[in-house]
Amino acid sequence: MDKIRVLVADDSVLMQATYRKILETDSGLIIVATASDGPEAVRMAQDTVPDVAVLDIKMPDINGIEAAGQILASCPDTGIVIVSAYEDAQYFVELLKYGSKGKAYILKASINDIDLLIRTVRGVARGETILDPYFTKSIQDAAIEGMVMEQEEPEDQ
Repeated sequence: MDKIRVLVADDSVLMQATYRKILETDSGLIIVATASDGPEAVRMAQDTVPDVAVLDIKMPDINGIEAAGQILASCPDTGIVIVSAYEDAQYFVELLKYGSKGKAYILKASINDIDLLIRTVRGVARGETILDPYFTKSIQDAAIEGMVMEQEEPEDQ
């Protein structure tokens, strides 16, 4: 099986190194390029045509969502993983305007579980749509709370 080719873009050199270190623990993944801002991420994607681009949400000049759109315009088969410090699912909704196949939104705080980044990159490469477990739990909690509230409301007499 061919290795999954990954581009990593983050304006923090430390985060670039962290993603690289995590992803290189999986022998099925190979980092083909790194970038420090949105325009560089777009250029590197056009040059290397990665299977997956791991993009920070906030980068200079062009943010991760805008970079994703530009990358997909020239590399439509590239999966996109947005990594963010922001617990705002609206960013995920914005990403989905480019289609849902092969898209993910994960939180930097979740990367404490190093397997999450690897599983996400592999899943996106297979065309999966992935939302950080934090949001999944929040949605489940809200749904459960809503059901409990409905059960506690007295019926009209």
